[in-house]
Amino acid sequence: MLLPHQVETEIRDPLFQFSLPYLDSIYAFYWVSSVFWLELLLFIILEAGFAIVCGWVIYTYIIEPKRAGTTFAYLIGYGSIVPFWILGSEYFIYILDVRNIFMRFCVGCIVPTKCLFNVSEAINGFSPSHATESLPNYLLHYACIMLPSRNKSGSLIRLSLKAVINIGTKFLVYLFILGAQQSFMSQYKYFAVFKDPINVDDEWFSIKRFLHWQLYANSFMQAVLFQLYLSTFGEALRLVCSIALGCEMQEMMANPLFTSRSPSDFWGRRWNLLVHSLLKGGIFKPVRKYFSSTVATVAAFLASGALHEWILYILFMILPTQLDENGECASCYKPTYGGSMVFFLWQAALIAIELMVGKYYIFQLLGQNLPIPIRATLVVCLGLPFAHFFLESYVKSDFFRHGQQALPMFLPL
Repeated sequence: MLLPHQVETEIRDPLFQFSLPYLDSIYAFYWVSSVFWLELLLFIILEAGFAIVCGWVIYTYIIEPKRAGTTFAYLIGYGSIVPFWILGSEYFIYILDVRNIFMRFCVGCIVPTKCLFNVSEAINGFSPSHATESLPNYLLHYACIMLPSRNKSGSLIRLSLKAVINIGTKFLVYLFILGAQQSFMSQYKYFAVFKDPINVDDEWFSIKRFLHWQLYANSFMQAVLFQLYLSTFGEALRLVCSIALGCEMQEMMANPLFTSRSPSDFWGRRWNLLVHSLLKGGIFKPVRKYFSSTVATVAAFLASGALHEWILYILFMILPTQLDENGECASCYKPTYGGSMVFFLWQAALIAIELMVGKYYIFQLLGQNLPIPIRATLVVCLGLPFAHFFLESYVKSDFFRHGQQALPMFLPL
């Protein structure tokens, strides 16, 4: 019997079947795989155990003796802990035979990403003051997968029943909306709802793809799907971490595609706030110490691009169990690298332009008077030209289809 992390096809039994007027297909409703969610939780707890050990090493040998910025700190951080998380992610997937691509993303990228940037933050002396006050505080900062909420005095906000109900309700709402959207979009090849007049199998860097509106419409729909995934699983992790630790956790997403006021608002205050915090402490602040904020911003987006290129490697590396007798895997998706880096450099350029021209009166006037939906639409339109550079590997592979085990789904039989 295959475990969820080894599953590459739909193996759930439908709860019920039905047909719709004017449609020839018979549809089935599938409920979430509780085993998938449980296994995901167990893997994250296991990784958190390794993170606690690494956090202890950082605090004991770098933070407490105030060795940040020293050669010794760089040797400990870049010479041992960073390689541990980079190589350990690959080894963890290898020994556990994690064939499910979405599960690879959850267990091979989330905790390692947080720990990698927290290492850079610590060895450069930018760990927040509340984290460096004691070993327990630092372990909470380093090993907790979510960011704890704090009041104005810097104290943790204790978890209340009302907060649990609010987070749990948000999770369930996101879960059903995500399941409904994926049920709809999964009926189309590559989740491309709007038929593109050119060959959708063309590479992401094909120039002729830019000439058709369907590219941008599909990219927006796929971006909404991606946002829903991050929101849903972010709220799930937020709920688990809040209950386990007895304090409130910050939300990961703040509806960026529909409420952002500018490119900097999109990336700095709304999209994946966990990664934003990590890049700020691990990349932006160390670079800003020596260079301008523009250079530091570009460095942060370069790091984000490199991170997402590495994530593609983790997601699509081929395991021995996937090889046939000829040593090949015909069904395995083989990504083309470079698209994520170009996409994030484009976002850095947009923010740099915003910093240069945003102070002019005309832009401030527009910002004060344009309704938020219009401003959000303009922000999204600025990012869409290169969005498929980032999204292509996820929609053309089985990434979303492997993730559907965790969702309530309507699928044709």
